[in-house]
Formats: sequence, structure tokens, C-alpha cells
Amino acid sequence: MRLSPVQRRLLSFGVREWAATPTHPGAHLVAAPAPSPGAPTPPALSPGSAPGPALSLGSTAGPAPSLGPAAVPPLSLDELPAWCRRVADALDADAALSRADLERALLATELAFASSTLGHAARWPHTTGFPDRDAITVLRAIQEQFRHDTPPAVYEPAWTPMLDAEDRAIWDRLDTRFGVRLSTSPRRWPGSTEPDPSVTFDLSSIIAAPAWSQQPGPPPAAVPTPVPPPAATTARTAATVPAAVPPPAAATAPTAASPPTALPAPTAVAAAVPVPAAAALSARIDALNAMALLAFAEAVPDGGRLAVLDWQHQSYWFRPDLQVRRGDPWPLSVFPDGDYYIFLTEDLTAGTFGHPWEQTLCVFGEPLMTTLVPLLTGWLPIIRDHR
Repeated sequence: MRLSPVQRRLLSFGVREWAATPTHPGAHLVAAPAPSPGAPTPPALSPGSAPGPALSLGSTAGPAPSLGPAAVPPLSLDELPAWCRRVADALDADAALSRADLERALLATELAFASSTLGHAARWPHTTGFPDRDAITVLRAIQEQFRHDTPPAVYEPAWTPMLDAEDRAIWDRLDTRFGVRLSTSPRRWPGSTEPDPSVTFDLSSIIAAPAWSQQPGPPPAAVPTPVPPPAATTARTAATVPAAVPPPAAATAPTAASPPTALPAPTAVAAAVPVPAAAALSARIDALNAMALLAFAEAVPDGGRLAVLDWQHQSYWFRPDLQVRRGDPWPLSVFPDGDYYIFLTEDLTAGTFGHPWEQTLCVFGEPLMTTLVPLLTGWLPIIRDHR
């Protein structure tokens, strides 16, 4: 059974995530032995008792047969940890695996993806980096491939999560070449040795509030002004008040002992807006991503990819050509939204380095110097220029 790289990547993540489930669901990959002819039916479990191994992959008894033509040999619970490590490592290394191992890996991935009891369910995109839409598309393709023995599907997402080993290797190369210094201290800025050629842009204007929002207080029309009661109010009697509305007890003229109650100041309306509205900020980040995507699509040939790094979080392989065609959500942005986001060509000769604390974006290398830099120059201030 031949799988595509993204299919193997998904199964590898699925096996590892399934094995890391806090309540270990190991029994669900162990086949229950088929009952011998004439054997009595086991009694039902009493409330609170622990279930035995679940009927699942490998058993020919019951309504859930193996996907393949032959039953998968059962595993013992003691074998499962070593099996998870062996199969996940083999998937990462593109090594050969038996049909039985691949079927178990598929089941483990299905459980990790879909089940909140035996897997990660809603946490799947955050723990694996695979968005639900991509995960379900790849899973369906694998299921069909197992069922019909078809060649691997050609589907590939625009964003493919990196393996930990890939992530570490690129960070090591980046540090060796540029001397990466990730720090919140201004004394250690910029975050790396900025190469020649490069241009560093100031991103503070993206998150700064527009000028109109810095004016103290709200527009005059937005502030409710107390209106003093008319003089005729003090002369009202029960006869002059409509029958449906009882006369207020404090309808008499105020005295020194009972001053009129002032309306509270409209604090929420009067407060100045310190940052742009969420929609405006999102639009600015989308605009930055759109400019970068245009430059990436021109810099990277169809089928090529970029490395996208997120310090101490999930990193990705990024296909600009697929992003242009599909418009997938960006798991990482060119804008460094609280983390260091770095887009790099595989040979590290060009890319962008987003610094969240300095609030800067360094664009370096050709062809980004002739594509992305002119697009950003008309919008963002330049604070360092190494051309």
C-alpha cells in the first residue's frame, strides 16, 4: 500500500496524538478474540466495572470487519507503546509498513481526530497543526484508498505541519547563518544579523489606533445631557397626571436638603479607543498577507514550498501556489502576532522575519527585494535599509 507524503504525515501525527491521549485508549486497537463455537455469551458488565478490550480492528466477529482482505493480528496492551513509536517513526521515514500496521494507524488517527473520549477531537488542529478541513479530506482519501486499493490521492494542503526533526534542523541552520537572538529586551534587537540585501519595516502602524480614535471623549451628540425638569412640574397634582401613570413621589421642587441626582457619566462611551477595531486590525493583517502572498507566488515556482517557522510552536511547509488557488486560512501570518513568524525559502536565501516585540518585519533576499519591498514601502515606514 503506497501513501502520499501528506497521507503518511497525517497518520504519523494521528498515531502520536492517539498515544498521547491522557486516558490511554489502548484497548481499542486490540482485537477481541472471536468466540469459539458453542461458547457461552459473556455476561453484561455491571455498572462501574472496567470493560475488556473493545471489538475493533483485527477481529472477524461482529459488525466491524477489517478494512483489508485479511484479519489483522491482535496486539496486546503491552505491545502498544512500542508499536506506536515504531509505526510513527516508519511513517516519518517513508519506510515500508505492513497492511496491518497501516490499518491500525488509520484507526488510531480516526480516533485521535474525531473522538473526544479516545482522542483529541476539537483540540486536533492545535495539537497537530492540521486544520479540520485538510485532515478530513486526507482521511477520506486514505479510507477510499484502503477500500478500493487505488493509488494515493494527489490532494495536498497549502499548509503541511512540519515534523519536530524538520523544525529543529531548519532552526539550527537559521541560527548558524544569521545568529538568531530571540529576546524581549531592546538591547538584543534586532532578532538576528540582518543580511544584505534587506529592508526592515516598522509594523507599529498596523496595530496603532487611527488618529480619530485618540481624541479625548466621544462626539458631543453621543453624550447624554441631563435636562432640568420644567417649572410646571412642581405645580402638578394628581389631577393633572394621566391616570395610567402614578405621580412620582419626588415631584416637588428640590431643596437644599435634597439636591437633584446627577446622571452618571457615560464611561464606556467616553473612553478613547486605544487600538483599532477588531475588523480594521484583521483587515490590515490580511492586507499584509495578501502582499506577501503575491511576492511569494512570484518568487516560488508552482510546486515549490517555503518553510514557515513559529518559535516553540507548530511550524509548517507552505505552498504559495496552493494558497492562491484555495484561499485557505493562514495558521501563521507574516505579521508577528505575539510570536516570531519567519517565512523562508528552503535554501535560506530569502524570506521575512517578523519580530513581535520590536514590531518589525525584515524582508531579505531576492526576489523579495524587488517584489515585496516595493509593495510595503508605500504603506509601512522603513527603519533599517541594507540595500
